[in-house]
Amino acid sequence: MATTMNPETNVDPVALLKTMESGCKAAAAGLPEKVKQRDGWSGVAFRLGNQQLLVPMGEVIETLPLPQLSMVPNTADWVHGIANVRGRLLPVVDLHGLLYGKVTQPGKHSRVLVIELEDIYSGLVVDEVHGLRYYPIEACIEADNRMDPVLEPYVCNGFQDEGVFRGIFSIPALSASDQFMQAAI
Repeated sequence: MATTMNPETNVDPVALLKTMESGCKAAAAGLPEKVKQRDGWSGVAFRLGNQQLLVPMGEVIETLPLPQLSMVPNTADWVHGIANVRGRLLPVVDLHGLLYGKVTQPGKHSRVLVIELEDIYSGLVVDEVHGLRYYPIEACIEADNRMDPVLEPYVCNGFQDEGVFRGIFSIPALSASDQFMQAAI
């Protein structure tokens, strides 16, 4: 049966809206129950040479493909240059070159981890980024002798991930190092 609107019929719009609201509420699905989350750790997984590493989420603000760079004169060879990223000047350094003393050429999988820690805003070129990883906090283990000795000042702990140990790389330890702060020659 079709109903027609009669312009002379007075319809109370508030009552109509209340009727619609109660019908929607009756048909709505309930909210899911709140499930207690276990304490977890999350970070960005990346590769530096043959080392599998993680950096905590709070220490990386974004990852980028290698941006267009302007060279900076009188800097160490591991300083790739400076980039304009959304109006901010981002110094970009080769993390492998900084730590191992041998600069590598970025490849098609290379990415820049953008860090911002207090007054340090910088980009670290790494060989590959593997995305986000989540681990239960109780799965964290000591690095022991699982990492390259060059990385020991920056890696204390990590997680076993599909048979591979991923060390947690400390950006604060890197930024506090004399080597990182001495980019000028």
